[in-house]
Amino acid sequence: MATNPQTISGFISNFNGGLRNNRFRVSGSVGNQTPTLTFHVKSTSLPSSSITPILVPYRGRAFKMPGNRSYASWQISVLDDITGNNSTGLWKQFHDWSQLFNTHAGNISQTTNPDMTDKMKDWSVEHLDINGNPVKKIQLKYCWPSEVGPIALSMEENETLTSFAVTLEYSWFEVLK
Repeated sequence: MATNPQTISGFISNFNGGLRNNRFRVSGSVGNQTPTLTFHVKSTSLPSSSITPILVPYRGRAFKMPGNRSYASWQISVLDDITGNNSTGLWKQFHDWSQLFNTHAGNISQTTNPDMTDKMKDWSVEHLDINGNPVKKIQLKYCWPSEVGPIALSMEENETLTSFAVTLEYSWFEVLK
C-alpha cells in the first residue's frame, strides 16, 4: 500500500537515508612518491567548475553562448599523519613536493621536464555511502600544490590533532561516478 508523501510517515517510508557530508575519501601521490596514498583529510569539497558566457550582441540584446570552462583551486585540510617511514609528517612531504617546482632558496625548478608534468599527480575524491562504497568519484588531473598552509602550535590545544590546509591546482577534472 502506497503511503502519502505529504505525511511524516509517508516521508519516512520514501526517504532512503540520504548521503552524509562526513563520508569521503581523498587519494593522491605527493611529489616523487609512486604509491597513491589515501589521506586523512579533515575537510574538502567536490571541486567546482564554471563556463563563462560569451555575450553576442543582437538588436539591443545579448545572446549568451558557452565560452571557456575554468576550474577553481581545490582546498583540503590534511591531518598531519606520520605514515610508514615518514617520521616528519605530511606537512614536510607537501613542502618537499612544492620544492620540486620552485625551491625556497634558489628559486629554480628541480624537475628536468620543462612542462613539469612529471611532478604533477592525479588525485581523486570520493563521496561514500553508509557502507563505504563510492557514490560519486571525481579525478583531478595534473595536481600540484600552490599553497601549503601553516601549522598552528598552541599549548592550549591538548586534545586536537595537528592539521594544515593545502591548496591544489589542477588542469581539469573528470566525473567518474
